[in-house]
Amino acid sequence: MFRGIVDSQPPVPVVSPPIRCPDNYSPPAVASVAAQLAGAEVNGLQAVAIVGDWGGGTATLKNDMNSAVSALEAHGVSVTKFYFGESSFTWSDIVAAAQDAHFVLYMGHGVAWEQLLGGFHLGDSDNDGTEDFVSPNQIRSGLGGTVANDCIGILSHACFSAGASISDPPGLS
Repeated sequence: MFRGIVDSQPPVPVVSPPIRCPDNYSPPAVASVAAQLAGAEVNGLQAVAIVGDWGGGTATLKNDMNSAVSALEAHGVSVTKFYFGESSFTWSDIVAAAQDAHFVLYMGHGVAWEQLLGGFHLGDSDNDGTEDFVSPNQIRSGLGGTVANDCIGILSHACFSAGASISDPPGLS
Protein backbone atom coordinates (compact mmCIF):
# COMPACT_ATOMS: atom_id res chain seq x y z
CA MET A 1 0.00 0.00 0.00
CA PHE A 2 1.28 3.46 -0.86
CA ARG A 3 0.43 6.66 0.96
CA GLY A 4 0.51 10.11 -0.68
CA ILE A 5 0.14 8.90 -4.24
CA VAL A 6 -1.75 11.15 -6.63
CA ASP A 7 -2.99 8.30 -8.81
CA SER A 8 -2.64 4.54 -8.96
CA GLN A 9 0.87 4.58 -10.42
CA PRO A 10 3.54 3.65 -7.87
CA PRO A 11 6.62 5.87 -7.78
CA VAL A 12 9.64 4.94 -9.85
CA PRO A 13 12.72 5.72 -7.76
CA VAL A 14 15.92 6.05 -9.78
CA VAL A 15 19.48 6.74 -8.68
CA SER A 16 20.83 9.90 -10.29
CA PRO A 17 24.43 10.51 -11.43
CA PRO A 18 26.59 13.28 -9.97
CA ILE A 19 25.88 16.87 -10.93
CA ARG A 20 28.18 18.23 -13.63
CA CYS A 21 29.38 21.81 -13.19
CA PRO A 22 30.20 24.11 -16.13
CA ASP A 23 33.64 23.49 -17.65
CA ASN A 24 35.14 26.77 -16.38
CA TYR A 25 33.61 26.57 -12.90
CA SER A 26 35.98 26.54 -9.95
CA PRO A 27 34.38 26.20 -6.50
CA PRO A 28 35.73 28.44 -3.74
CA ALA A 29 38.23 26.87 -1.37
CA VAL A 30 36.56 25.29 1.63
CA ALA A 31 38.88 27.20 3.98
CA SER A 32 37.75 30.49 2.43
CA VAL A 33 34.07 29.69 2.85
CA ALA A 34 34.63 28.40 6.40
CA ALA A 35 36.46 31.61 7.33
CA GLN A 36 33.55 33.70 6.07
CA LEU A 37 31.05 31.61 8.00
CA ALA A 38 33.11 31.55 11.20
CA GLY A 39 32.17 35.15 11.95
CA ALA A 40 28.53 34.81 10.91
CA GLU A 41 25.82 35.15 13.53
CA VAL A 42 23.96 31.85 13.60
CA ASN A 43 22.31 31.82 17.01
CA GLY A 44 18.83 30.40 16.82
CA LEU A 45 19.18 28.85 13.35
CA GLN A 46 17.41 25.52 12.94
CA ALA A 47 17.57 22.73 10.38
CA VAL A 48 15.71 19.55 9.56
CA ALA A 49 17.69 16.70 7.96
CA ILE A 50 15.75 13.90 6.25
CA VAL A 51 17.21 10.67 4.86
CA GLY A 52 14.73 8.44 3.06
CA ASP A 53 14.96 4.75 2.26
CA TRP A 54 17.41 4.21 -0.60
CA GLY A 55 17.74 0.45 -0.31
CA GLY A 56 21.36 -0.69 -0.15
CA GLY A 57 22.55 2.91 -0.55
CA THR A 58 20.81 4.27 2.55
CA ALA A 59 23.98 3.97 4.66
CA THR A 60 25.87 6.10 2.11
CA LEU A 61 23.17 8.77 2.27
CA LYS A 62 23.30 8.77 6.07
CA ASN A 63 27.07 9.28 5.95
CA ASP A 64 26.69 12.13 3.46
CA MET A 65 23.93 13.72 5.53
CA ASN A 66 25.98 13.36 8.71
CA SER A 67 28.71 15.42 7.02
CA ALA A 68 26.19 18.15 6.21
CA VAL A 69 24.73 18.00 9.73
CA SER A 70 28.22 18.27 11.25
CA ALA A 71 28.97 21.34 9.14
CA LEU A 72 25.73 23.01 10.25
CA GLU A 73 26.24 22.12 13.91
CA ALA A 74 29.83 23.40 13.77
CA HIS A 75 28.28 26.81 13.07
CA GLY A 76 25.76 26.63 15.88
CA VAL A 77 22.76 25.44 13.86
CA SER A 78 20.39 23.15 15.79
CA VAL A 79 19.54 20.12 13.62
CA THR A 80 16.66 17.67 14.00
CA LYS A 81 17.35 14.41 12.13
CA PHE A 82 14.85 12.03 10.54
CA TYR A 83 16.80 9.07 9.19
CA PHE A 84 15.11 6.01 7.74
CA GLY A 85 15.81 2.96 9.88
CA GLU A 86 17.08 4.88 12.91
CA SER A 87 13.75 5.98 14.41
CA SER A 88 10.04 5.85 13.67
CA PHE A 89 8.58 9.08 12.26
CA THR A 90 5.81 10.42 10.05
CA TRP A 91 5.57 13.33 7.63
CA SER A 92 3.63 15.17 10.36
CA ASP A 93 6.62 14.77 12.70
CA ILE A 94 8.87 16.34 10.05
CA VAL A 95 6.45 19.24 9.49
CA ALA A 96 6.28 19.90 13.24
CA ALA A 97 10.09 19.92 13.53
CA ALA A 98 10.34 22.27 10.53
CA GLN A 99 8.53 25.08 12.37
CA ASP A 100 10.67 28.18 11.68
CA ALA A 101 13.49 26.03 10.24
CA HIS A 102 16.12 27.89 8.24
CA PHE A 103 17.34 24.78 6.38
CA VAL A 104 15.54 21.67 5.13
CA LEU A 105 17.84 18.98 3.74
CA TYR A 106 16.62 15.81 2.00
CA MET A 107 18.64 12.91 0.68
CA GLY A 108 16.81 10.00 -0.90
CA HIS A 109 14.88 8.95 -3.94
CA GLY A 110 13.04 11.52 -5.98
CA VAL A 111 9.61 10.28 -6.96
CA ALA A 112 7.76 10.11 -10.27
CA TRP A 113 4.05 9.61 -10.74
CA GLU A 114 2.29 9.51 -14.11
CA GLN A 115 1.78 13.29 -14.39
CA LEU A 116 3.77 14.49 -11.39
CA LEU A 117 7.49 14.64 -10.65
CA GLY A 118 9.09 15.24 -7.29
CA GLY A 119 8.48 14.42 -3.68
CA PHE A 120 10.17 12.39 -0.99
CA HIS A 121 10.34 8.65 -0.46
CA LEU A 122 10.65 8.09 3.28
CA GLY A 123 10.32 4.29 3.15
CA ASP A 124 8.28 2.65 5.90
CA SER A 125 9.39 5.42 8.26
CA ASP A 126 6.67 4.78 10.84
CA ASN A 127 6.98 0.97 10.72
CA ASP A 128 3.32 0.39 9.89
CA GLY A 129 3.95 -1.85 6.87
CA THR A 130 3.32 0.83 4.22
CA GLU A 131 5.79 2.81 2.17
CA ASP A 132 5.59 6.54 2.91
CA PHE A 133 5.74 8.89 -0.08
CA VAL A 134 5.37 12.66 0.22
CA SER A 135 4.08 14.40 -2.90
CA PRO A 136 5.17 17.88 -4.01
CA ASN A 137 1.73 19.17 -2.99
CA GLN A 138 2.15 17.68 0.49
CA ILE A 139 5.56 19.32 0.75
CA ARG A 140 4.13 22.70 -0.29
CA SER A 141 1.15 22.48 2.07
CA GLY A 142 3.19 21.04 4.96
CA LEU A 143 6.19 23.34 4.80
CA GLY A 144 4.71 26.44 3.17
CA GLY A 145 4.16 28.98 5.93
CA THR A 146 5.88 26.65 8.40
CA VAL A 147 9.58 27.15 7.66
CA ALA A 148 11.36 30.49 8.09
CA ASN A 149 10.77 33.00 5.27
CA ASP A 150 14.42 32.73 4.23
CA CYS A 151 14.58 28.93 4.49
CA ILE A 152 17.04 27.14 2.21
CA GLY A 153 15.97 23.74 0.89
CA ILE A 154 18.59 21.31 -0.35
CA LEU A 155 17.63 18.12 -2.19
CA SER A 156 20.58 15.83 -2.78
CA HIS A 157 20.84 12.44 -4.47
CA ALA A 158 17.19 12.86 -5.53
CA CYS A 159 15.97 12.35 -9.06
CA PHE A 160 13.59 14.98 -10.38
CA SER A 161 15.17 17.72 -8.26
CA ALA A 162 17.33 20.52 -9.65
CA GLY A 163 19.97 19.04 -11.93
CA ALA A 164 19.69 16.04 -14.15
CA SER A 165 19.43 12.31 -13.68
CA ILE A 166 19.22 9.54 -16.19
CA SER A 167 15.43 9.40 -15.95
CA ASP A 168 14.68 13.15 -15.85
CA PRO A 169 12.88 14.56 -18.87
CA PRO A 170 15.06 16.60 -21.25
CA GLY A 171 15.52 20.26 -20.38
CA LEU A 172 16.09 19.92 -16.63
CA SER A 173 19.89 20.07 -16.75
